[in-house]
Amino acid sequence: MRKARVKDYDLKGLYVKTDQGEQQGDILILTPGCDRIEQLKFIRSVLSRSEVSFEANDDYDELTALQVATYLARKGKKVTYCGPILRRWDSRLAEAVARALELAGIRLAEGCSTVFPDCRPNHPFEFFSPNDRLEVAKNAYAGGDIVKDFPKVGELAMRTGKYIARAALGKEDRPFKPVLINVIKLPKGKALYIRTDLPWNGNTLVTKVSRFRYLTKSFLERYYLASNGRMGLLENL
Repeated sequence: MRKARVKDYDLKGLYVKTDQGEQQGDILILTPGCDRIEQLKFIRSVLSRSEVSFEANDDYDELTALQVATYLARKGKKVTYCGPILRRWDSRLAEAVARALELAGIRLAEGCSTVFPDCRPNHPFEFFSPNDRLEVAKNAYAGGDIVKDFPKVGELAMRTGKYIARAALGKEDRPFKPVLINVIKLPKGKALYIRTDLPWNGNTLVTKVSRFRYLTKSFLERYYLASNGRMGLLENL
């Protein structure tokens, strides 16, 4: 069965118009993700090169850009990453990431002429600025990649979805507390593990390079594809 394509929505009216009709509800949850077509085109375009240099255009896509940089390095490319590392983040995290990149053989430079494309909202959506309960209007929620000023990473997106589901069912009355958890796979079978809430005025920062995190992320990537995105019991790892 063909998936319905959203043509319009109304936050106050709590309805969505699609090419298959209009859906009305008591609660509206918007988690459409974002359009990564240009990012995928970029990756395909550089895979044939032996040397690649680029920088992120948008601060909140930078973790994705860094993942691409390390992916290309694992493919044997000579990679240069340009621009300030995680410019909107805590300097301690930026320093830890920079050290991991340099140890992985990725050169850091001041500026590049090539820019990694932005992740953009799918039409007709936009980036939303919800409150601390991820509400954009009464009984209307937004989560995942379309939350403005959130890094575009899957683990954080998944937790916004879980929080919204509990809130919509009346099982959650605490504010959503963002925490960045990310694993960047490096060459030579190691990975950088990041856990922090510093961008949201927290005080947690954990960074560690290890073989275990590389193996764990590799397993989760394969499981995610095999299960068609259903993490099951693994969602709490």
